[in-house]
Amino acid sequence: MVARIFLFVFLLLSGFASQAQYQHLVHKTYAQRYLALEKAFYNSRYLGRDSVYLFWELEKLQETALQADDEELQLESQMLRCEYYLFGKLINHRLFETRMLALRALADQKNIRYLQIRTRQKLAYFYFSAQHKYGLGFENYLQSYQFMKNMPEKELPDKQEMIANIGTAYYKFGDNINARKFLTEAFQTAPSYKKRLPIHLTNTLGLIYREEHKFDSAAFYLWKTYRMAEKLNDSTWMGIAAGNIGINFYLQKKYDEAIPLLKIDVRESIKAHEFDNAVTSLIILSKISLQKNNLPETQAQIRQVKKMLPETTDLYKHLRELYPLLASLSATKGDSGRAYLYADSAHFVKDSLHARRSSMMTTMAERKIELEKHRAEMQRLEAEDALQATLRNSLIMGIFLLLIIAALIINRQRILHRQKEQKLQSEKEVIESELEMATRQLSDFTNHIREKNKLIEQFSAEIEKHKHLADAPELEASKEARDKLLQATILTDDQWEEFRHVFDKVHGGYLLRLREKLPVLSPADTRYIVLSKLNLTSKEMASMLGVRPDAIRLYRHRLRKKLSITDDKTLEQLIKSI
Repeated sequence: MVARIFLFVFLLLSGFASQAQYQHLVHKTYAQRYLALEKAFYNSRYLGRDSVYLFWELEKLQETALQADDEELQLESQMLRCEYYLFGKLINHRLFETRMLALRALADQKNIRYLQIRTRQKLAYFYFSAQHKYGLGFENYLQSYQFMKNMPEKELPDKQEMIANIGTAYYKFGDNINARKFLTEAFQTAPSYKKRLPIHLTNTLGLIYREEHKFDSAAFYLWKTYRMAEKLNDSTWMGIAAGNIGINFYLQKKYDEAIPLLKIDVRESIKAHEFDNAVTSLIILSKISLQKNNLPETQAQIRQVKKMLPETTDLYKHLRELYPLLASLSATKGDSGRAYLYADSAHFVKDSLHARRSSMMTTMAERKIELEKHRAEMQRLEAEDALQATLRNSLIMGIFLLLIIAALIINRQRILHRQKEQKLQSEKEVIESELEMATRQLSDFTNHIREKNKLIEQFSAEIEKHKHLADAPELEASKEARDKLLQATILTDDQWEEFRHVFDKVHGGYLLRLREKLPVLSPADTRYIVLSKLNLTSKEMASMLGVRPDAIRLYRHRLRKKLSITDDKTLEQLIKSI
């Protein structure tokens, strides 16, 4: 506290002396002040500072811009504050989104092109990486591209980086065709001052070719990445490139060439806290050890993977590779029960990843951009036609001019009416498609839970039947496998949010009506009612919520008491009637 007071007094005393430090940014183009802003504010040193100091600096920048009547510099200070809410110590996603959307609207209103691009880039990253709202992410990325594609690099010095961001997003989404398209365009754009950006572009292109099993092309780009990193003496990127080359060898079954490169990646990635890279290479090393039937080394490497998994950013991606490996290891050791359990978990993770990567959202975003471009072009052509008609008929008598104007108005109304009908039809088709998909997802989810319950019951019965015949360790292992299978059916908070979203699509407005009609309901009451609406049994509800069947009966009893309902049948009728 004393330190903060001292800092505040120091900044107050030095305020007048430092007021001139931002004068060199006043009334400059974005290209002229880009590098100074990048080095002063848009870096990890800036984002890692205390918010008191940072916001004080931003106030000085804002005051300098106000005194100079530099509106664009004022908007820049607002963007810097938004940036801190997304990447700095004071993370506040809701505040970032609200303010950045307002800034985007202001940029559109004032037609400030570079700000229209940058606000959309920031929102795209936020939606794509922080919120996993991939449709909104691609929508903003593609809008930014429409604004920037014909803008010269001298006016937009970070154009290469922003095009590369779009290509990287497509790559992460699994669309290699569009990824290569945008990354290649980034290569052909004037380079950014950031020396590691070409390394990133080269590496990603190598990964794309590797995924397409074009191993020679992949090796060319990945070795080029290694040499570029070596030239900059960047040990982290050297490790990453070595790991990627090792994976390239592994996919060609050249295990002896792959092993030393993968070990370099693990070592350097752990040093740099790049745990995703380290885990990826360790899992591959484990697969090679298993192929060589070196079980002790395989188990040691898997233990190291499990230790680092909580530090990774994409758990499902690694579990997709780890579960089949664990299943193979268990089968090799003769533990068929665990092998089955791990194989089942692998299928579950694969389904989750498939849902997340659905290309439908990308297609919808691209279609929306194309539709907006088409509408803008139509409006521009119509405006030009109207102007030409006015000039051509300016010398004609008033009656003819009125007739022409009337004809244009009628024709425009007809076009607008036709466009409106087409839009309504398109929206209707999208809604019907989404409803059909949501219904299918809801049905698949409940059927999956029912199938898991049947397996658990069969497993429990089998354990009870043979508990006097089986050895204690085998019985304990079976119980442990049964318990893990039981846990796999529990509906977590994140899954509940997805489940509720799908449910509300199928039963449109049900949750809103429920909240309006019965405002006294707790979250637990709401979950019980939603699951009852799906006609699930008490045992199925208990499995989904991770509680005992007795707890479901207690939920029902408390709910009846809260709503003053005498019997279960009346409660069921109430749930169906909402």
